[in-house]
Parts: sequence; structure tokens; C-alpha cells
Amino acid sequence: KAGFTNLIQSELKNPAESKEESGQAGSMKTLAAEQEKHNQFNQVFRLTEEEIASIKNEMKAETEKDLISEMVEIFYSFLQVEKEELFFLEMIELLVGNTAHLLEEGDFIQVEKIVRLFILLKEQIPPLPEAHLASLDRTIDALGKSEYLDKIEKPINTLDDKHLSSLCQFLGMLNSSSVPSIINLLGKAKVRKTRKALSDILVEFGKKDITPILDRLQGGEWFVIRNLVQIIGQIGNVQAVESLKKLIQYPDDRVRKEVLLTLIGVGKENEKAKGMILLFLNDRDVALRRQALQVIQVHQYEKAFPILMKMIVEVDFSSREEDEKHLIFSAIGKLGKPDLIPMLKEYLKPSFFFWIKRRQKEERALCAVYALKQMETPQAAVLLTEAKRHSYKTVGDFASKALVEIQRAKERRELKNKNEPR
Repeated sequence: KAGFTNLIQSELKNPAESKEESGQAGSMKTLAAEQEKHNQFNQVFRLTEEEIASIKNEMKAETEKDLISEMVEIFYSFLQVEKEELFFLEMIELLVGNTAHLLEEGDFIQVEKIVRLFILLKEQIPPLPEAHLASLDRTIDALGKSEYLDKIEKPINTLDDKHLSSLCQFLGMLNSSSVPSIINLLGKAKVRKTRKALSDILVEFGKKDITPILDRLQGGEWFVIRNLVQIIGQIGNVQAVESLKKLIQYPDDRVRKEVLLTLIGVGKENEKAKGMILLFLNDRDVALRRQALQVIQVHQYEKAFPILMKMIVEVDFSSREEDEKHLIFSAIGKLGKPDLIPMLKEYLKPSFFFWIKRRQKEERALCAVYALKQMETPQAAVLLTEAKRHSYKTVGDFASKALVEIQRAKERRELKNKNEPR
């Protein structure tokens, strides 16, 4: 009843008054709304220190979010189940475009993530359709070509350990067709740890197929050739021996040194490699000649004996350095035959060739002692005992020293045999 009465009274009011009252009511509502909003505004920003710290942490996490990783995860979710070949290929191409940009920027951490996505897709179970797998193979092949890997040339010498590790992971996931491009990168790498990392990758590829590495021995900068020879040595593939033969006369000594070291490594079980080591006996670098002589002596390359015997009668033998002459005679003694004794006995005679100067006679006698020391035979011991009384004191002293060393070596062998379990 009260409500009905109020309704009638409001209808009977002056329209102007009603409008005025309505305006006043509206103003009051607006004022109340603004006051409420103001109160809400003040309440929202009255935060505790813990709440402020929490908001800052959330903002930091948002700014540090790895958007590329999120993108890769989203693409992986789609590609795992995508049946349409055209759409699958379009998404792969989009990822490859991003990869090319990241390679130029040197962001190999992200590159590794994208390429690993391709590998995961290739290996997933149940497998993708054949057409999808073929697309992935073509994509990985393409990333190993110079078109893409040449983009690494600029940032390759400024990598920290983390990005270098990711680069190695990325390159290791490529196909063997990428080997020539990786060798090109090896030529651009100026930082030692980067060259080492690239070499290790090439070693792994070379264990599966060494042919691309051997093909690059044909030409290029000397330091690239040297690195490739080192890689061949680490692989230890005897198939590489023939390819190394043409490098024995390489102009740079450092390359020839690596060739010799590699031949020594594979020569233990390869006669062709042993034969090539003998070619270093005439190398123009005396250090390489010495190294070859030491190997021949230690491993007793019998085929070297006639070569060494020919060397000691050649005209230029006298011009060789003393230590090289001693190494030659030590090798002769190690490989020696019983018929060497008469020749060495003549070398020990002070009156050997009266027209030869004393210094040369003394040198010949010392060379004979070097050979006798390595023979370790009763006949050699007899000659050394006689040489202790040599008229040249240097020869006598060295003969005495040689006999002592021979006796000690004999005692060590006897002790070793005694301690070995039977």
C-alpha cells in the first residue's frame, strides 16, 4: 500500500521538480561511484613488501622467458601429429628461416634446440609418414651446406664455452655431407679451442667415412692440411696411408712433421706406412730425419738397414751433424747383422785411413761404439772391451760407459723376468 501511494504521488509531481530531483539523484550516484572507485584505487596499491617483491619476480620471469624455446615446443606439438604434407613442410621452412638468422647472430644455443627438434621428429615412435621423414632429411642436409654454415664465419671466433658447446652439438647432428663445409669452418677458426672442437667433430665423421677428409688433402692452406693430417692420425685409418704419400714432399715442415707422426701411429701394423717412414731419412729437415731414425731403431724396421748402410758411405755423410751420425749408427747396430763386426772393428782402429784427420778418425770410432752398444752380442762386448783402451780418450770413456749401461740393462731384464708370474 505504501509503495502504491508513493507511486501515485510521484506521478502527480511537477515534471520540472521530478527532473530536478532526478538530476540530483544522478549527481549523487556519480559522486558515490567516483568515491568508491577512489577507495578501490587506494586499496589496490596498498601492497605489502612481500607482494611487491612477488610482482617484481613475476615481471622478471616474464622478461627472461625463452620465447624461441616456447616456439619450438609449440611447433613440436603440431609437427608430431601433423598429417598434411604441405603444412608440415611450411612449418619446417619457417623454422629453417629462423635458424639461418640465428646462425648469423651466433646464437648456437637456440640453433641446437631447433635442429634437435628435427632429430626428435625423425626418431619419434610411431614414426612420421615417409614424406615427412624425407623432408626432414633434406632439411638437415641443407643446413650442412656452405649456404648456411658460411654464416658462422663471422661469430665463430667470439664464442664463449656455452655457445661453442652448442655449436658442436649442432654440427654433430648434421649428416656426413656437411664435412666439406665444416672443414671450411676449420680454416676460418683462429681460436685454438674452436679448432680443437671442430677437429673432434671431424674425427667422429671420419670414423664413419674418411673419404671427404682425404679429398681435401689435395689443396688449401697449410694449417688446414696439417689439422686434417692430425685428424687422420686420431682416426687411425690405414686407408689414409696412400693419400698421405703425396704430402711427404709438402713445402711446409710442419705439415711433413704431422705426416710422419701419423705414419708412426698407423705404421705399427702397416708395412706400407713403415716404408713411407723410411722416405723421411732423406728429408731436408734434420729434426724429421732424427725422428725417423729413432722410430726405425725402436721398432726395428729391418728394411731400413740397406738404406742406412748406403748412407754412411755417401759423400754427404760427413756433412751431417754429429748426433744424426750417432743415431744412424745406433740404428745400424740395432738392426745389425753379425757381419757388421769386421767393419766396426776397422772403424775403431786409430790408423784407419792415414789421410783422414784425427777429428774424423775419432768421430768414426765413436760411431762404431754407438753401433756396438745397440748390438748387445758377445762379439760386440769384446770389441767394446778393447775400445776401453783406445788411444783416443773420448772413445775409451764412451766405450766404458756403454759397457756399464749394457750390464745394467741386462740386470733389469733378468729382474723383470724373475718377478713375472710363471
